[in-house]
Amino acid sequence: MPFSNLDKSQLDSLRSEYQLVMKENGEILKCSDLWQEEFSSCKNFYDSILTSSLESAKDLVVNREHNLAKLYLVNDDEDIISVDFRVLYQDDTAYLLGIRNGNHENLPEDHLPLIKIRQISAFSYHKGELNLNFEPSFSQLLFGEIKEVITFNEFIESFDQSTEINSLFEALFREGKYIDTEVLLKRSDEEIWVQLHVEPLEYNGSAIYAVGILTDISQRKRLYQELLHSKKTQYLALKGIKSGIFDHDLQTDSVFYSESFKSLLELPENSYIPEPTYRKLIHPKDRDDAYQRHLTQLQGTSNYYRNHYRLEIESKGYRYHDVYGWIEKDEQGNSTRLIGNLIDVHERVVNEKAVATYQNRLEAMINNGFTFNILLDLNGNILTCDKASRQIIRESFNVDPLEEQPYFGDVMPRHFTQTFKENFSQALKGISTHKEIERVLDKGIQWLDLIYKPILNEDEEVIGVIMNFLDITERKKAIILSVESRIKAEELNQLKSDIIANLSHEIRTPLNGIVNLTHLLQQSDNLEEMQELLSYQAEANQRLMETLDNLQSLNEVNLDNDIIEKSPVDINNLIKDIYHMYEHKAQSKKIDLDLNLCKDNLVIDSNSNLLRTAIINVMDNAIKFTNHGEVSMTSFDKANHIEIDIRDTGIGISPSSINRIFDSFIQESTGENRSYEGAGVGLSIAKRYINMLNGQIKVQSSKGKGSIFSIELPKTS
Repeated sequence: MPFSNLDKSQLDSLRSEYQLVMKENGEILKCSDLWQEEFSSCKNFYDSILTSSLESAKDLVVNREHNLAKLYLVNDDEDIISVDFRVLYQDDTAYLLGIRNGNHENLPEDHLPLIKIRQISAFSYHKGELNLNFEPSFSQLLFGEIKEVITFNEFIESFDQSTEINSLFEALFREGKYIDTEVLLKRSDEEIWVQLHVEPLEYNGSAIYAVGILTDISQRKRLYQELLHSKKTQYLALKGIKSGIFDHDLQTDSVFYSESFKSLLELPENSYIPEPTYRKLIHPKDRDDAYQRHLTQLQGTSNYYRNHYRLEIESKGYRYHDVYGWIEKDEQGNSTRLIGNLIDVHERVVNEKAVATYQNRLEAMINNGFTFNILLDLNGNILTCDKASRQIIRESFNVDPLEEQPYFGDVMPRHFTQTFKENFSQALKGISTHKEIERVLDKGIQWLDLIYKPILNEDEEVIGVIMNFLDITERKKAIILSVESRIKAEELNQLKSDIIANLSHEIRTPLNGIVNLTHLLQQSDNLEEMQELLSYQAEANQRLMETLDNLQSLNEVNLDNDIIEKSPVDINNLIKDIYHMYEHKAQSKKIDLDLNLCKDNLVIDSNSNLLRTAIINVMDNAIKFTNHGEVSMTSFDKANHIEIDIRDTGIGISPSSINRIFDSFIQESTGENRSYEGAGVGLSIAKRYINMLNGQIKVQSSKGKGSIFSIELPKTS
């Protein structure tokens, strides 16, 4: 059995509540009844340890760096308790003796870092419990009154955004996420904004406890005014010095106190106070340090004397005092006499502490969030700024704005140059200004929301200017995206209307013609008239078939992604065939049709059907939209490709339409009032066919002067 060679009487003499025999890996071999009762679910010692104490536990058991340690444990009821452990070792086995010294209401200081370093309202909450633990000022801030008990639900409902805050706490206990947010309280008496910061305490990988703070951040302007008022109060406190003279004969240990000295301490005029009695008036926390400074200076070589401490005044309590004096010394350098002046500096010290407190709160407020804040005096010099602004000015201008307090105009970004003087001048007149500034940076465009706000004293006089810069880049991007989306939607709606109008016109017009001509044919007995009507009906049939063929071709382009079969194609012969197809149509419109073929033999691997259809669709447009002048077809042998140009002297294309001319169902005129027939799909089909052949089609055009469509095809490899 372990510890067989230990002195049993020594073990029995150790008072303990918990006894454990365990391996270094935490496996519990034996335990006392109390441990079994409170930690029955823990088969391994380390499973009971709070995360922050786990390293100390392993140092105690495994590393054996010491044999005493205070550890924080979580029992079966998820209460946090503090236990002082002592350990004895034998080989790889440890014998732990533990004495409990507290529960979760006395948390270790390192678990409450924010409460420790900041004088603000603090609270804590154990998961699953009904009520919170809190400071008195906590309920005053939440509800405007002191409450003895606050439930967790009451705490959540005290916020204007209670649902969101409840979700944050759920995420804290579920995922261990910190809470750091600003939220409005449901206070009917006044509007109060607070900053809520909560940290989880984890046990066995899960958050079971939360500690947090509430900071009132609602009175930025009031903080500035109180800060400046405190500086004025500090000055007046220094000006109205209250003091009293004393003369201490160190050789006889007799002390003379002036009447003003006795009045300062509220002592009777004829009273005498020995030095030991005087020392008892010093605050207990200051007494030892003050006396040590006193002795050190008397034993030193300097004649100057300086001390400070709090003295108890009967009607006022403890007040801060400074002592300035002169030490007389004999020829051997021994101190023989101390003559000094006791000065009441209570107002000064209190106001210095108030200034420091307000300064800390001001800095915390300024450094909070995604804003840049700079406070300027009436001359435009920087009084204070947030950390981010300070870092930017340091890196850009090699100047520390908090130490050197430069003129803002000398260290501001160039984007602010045009607006600073005007807005700062308005702020000095008591007028707040609000601007948006666009900055072009290496990483892109940044938008800033810029506010100049005057700081006023109690007489409504401007005593400073606060500049606030908020980065609104993401918001501006969202607005721009929204506008672009709306424009795109409007374009799509217009396109839909154009498509319906074009197709309605192109299908209904020939159908109406066919119906009317059929009716006339049924009523006519004249053979000549019937033949003429049949020719008109054939034209209407042809127009309707061309529209349907084009729609079918467009559909095939959209759906067919199979590999295109290619074979040698003689470009000049293909162009010549198409040229002859349009000779009669050009003559009927009384326009010239020219053919200019390259003398070289232009043969490429391509698909003749797709290429023919593409060129025909371009030629259809050229003939259709040319009422006088000429249309020409020309082939070229370029260095890297074959080029086919189709030129016309027709109506041309406007700059606003040229970028959309290859889109489906697009014509410059739409609906019933169009000047030219057609569904508006010919050029779209041509472009897609050319792209399928690894080529490209380009267009140059001037409104009223004509167009040039250039088809470029890769040469045979």
